[in-house]
Amino acid sequence: MYSTILFDFFGVFCTPLSSNWFKKTAFADAAGLTAFQALCTRSDLGQLSRAGFYAEVSKLTGIPVTEIEKGIEAEKALDHELVAYAKELKNRGYRIACLSNGSHEWTLQVINDYDLGQLFEEVVLSSDVGIVKPDPAIYEYTLKKLKITAGQAIFVDDRQANVDAGEACGIKSLLFTNTESFVKDLEAVLKKEDLCESANGKRVVFDPVNSHTATHFNDTPQLRELVVSALHKKDLIGKVVAEDIDMSKIIGSSDVVETDDTDDVVYAMRKNREEQGYVPFTKSRTAQPCSFISIHLEQKNDDTYELMSAWIGEYDSPSFPQMSNATADSIPYWTKHAFVWGSQEVIPGTELSSCPW
Repeated sequence: MYSTILFDFFGVFCTPLSSNWFKKTAFADAAGLTAFQALCTRSDLGQLSRAGFYAEVSKLTGIPVTEIEKGIEAEKALDHELVAYAKELKNRGYRIACLSNGSHEWTLQVINDYDLGQLFEEVVLSSDVGIVKPDPAIYEYTLKKLKITAGQAIFVDDRQANVDAGEACGIKSLLFTNTESFVKDLEAVLKKEDLCESANGKRVVFDPVNSHTATHFNDTPQLRELVVSALHKKDLIGKVVAEDIDMSKIIGSSDVVETDDTDDVVYAMRKNREEQGYVPFTKSRTAQPCSFISIHLEQKNDDTYELMSAWIGEYDSPSFPQMSNATADSIPYWTKHAFVWGSQEVIPGTELSSCPW
């Protein structure tokens, strides 16, 4: 269960001061930018004081130190909407911490200037530990300092490389582009509902609103209990678990049936599955008794799997013909198989009488 939100600071809560100033004020050629970024890295590693950084930038650009200091300070701007949201998260019981590349004196001054000291339970800065993101060591250091596992944290950063590094460490990581999108993304992660634990102690969650799992649970009321029963007895291993499980008794009906030329077949899009395109339905047959349930889970971190989909029936059908991962078997299979009409909710107005493939 997620307990802690790890925020980057510059580029998330506060504008990236020095890089914004440099791009606006100094020269924009590749060599100059590379040299400036090298100075930023030295500062982030704690190898340059704030005064030393200004002096080196002055040598690089020919701009007086006083103008550099004044110009960088003028770039300072806080995302007040994000601060308010972070405070709300803290009031909801989440631990809020900061993991940022930056110099100690510079970052803490900005945090204090905006009275954010009480917001963060811990502030881990690259200059204090001598490690910069995306080095995995700084993520591991932060987890140890907070005494949490990777599966308990969500990391937020404005740089894709840092987000990728967080994911590689097993931390759910989100790319920050703006506050509105971030709030939607984070709430979507936090709303995942606990389903059960597997036989080997892995947490299984699912999205109870916008997911194939939720749709199937709504379509087949007994399915949730069946899935929980099966997962309690199953070890979850690997990045993806996609298979069927024989429950050794009839547990319901499979709504995918074989068809022939005599069937009255129509095509429609299913609710919450528009990306799968049109799928076939037969109005000529009924669902068949079945002893199998199929599950599709994806590993989110060392401790957690998300149930992406589950249904009564065998896990043997290829992707639908209009999906991006369709195979050579897709059209032949779905020409001879179809869902039973009425077994699943379709989007009104999408029904077709002729095959759209």
